[in-house]
Amino acid sequence: MEKSSADAMFASAADVLGTLVDRAVTAAACTQSSDEGSIRVEPQTVATMTEIPSAGFSFVTRYDKGSLGQVVGLMLGTPAGDGEMDAMQLSIVAETVAQISSAMAERLTQQLKTASENIVSTVPTEASAFPAPPFASYQAVLDVGGEFSVAMVLNFDGVALAKLEPKPEPAPPPAPPQPAAAAR
Repeated sequence: MEKSSADAMFASAADVLGTLVDRAVTAAACTQSSDEGSIRVEPQTVATMTEIPSAGFSFVTRYDKGSLGQVVGLMLGTPAGDGEMDAMQLSIVAETVAQISSAMAERLTQQLKTASENIVSTVPTEASAFPAPPFASYQAVLDVGGEFSVAMVLNFDGVALAKLEPKPEPAPPPAPPQPAAAAR
């Protein structure tokens, strides 16, 4: 996958998050790396699995849970608290990350020139729901109105990468042979 596609996806995430918190949100340029480790369900992270049926693959987006607590605080007009979220706040987090991840998938489908129907983003609770490594990972930070930042990581497995790799243009057919000039 080209880095510019990941940057466009993070810009889309910034647009959605900005609308949700009524603040200017900007995405820094992403960095790319390879990740050989499995994706785990960790207490400090919220992860979505986003399926794009028209493209035949999925991707994982991981978010820092502490930053999401601050996002929920802005959305509800309350202080972020001590980092522990109640059931209602966790429900808001799940819906928020699903909206952001789906918007990122829609941006990717625009670039792939494929349909954006039936995109589904869920928050798995079991690590077995995630694809197996290795992954191409893209990391970016979203700045929320200069107040705080939200770190995000996109993970694309081998199946997704194979479908996202730019396809080489087919070689033009060989030119037909030219008749030899008539001898005089």
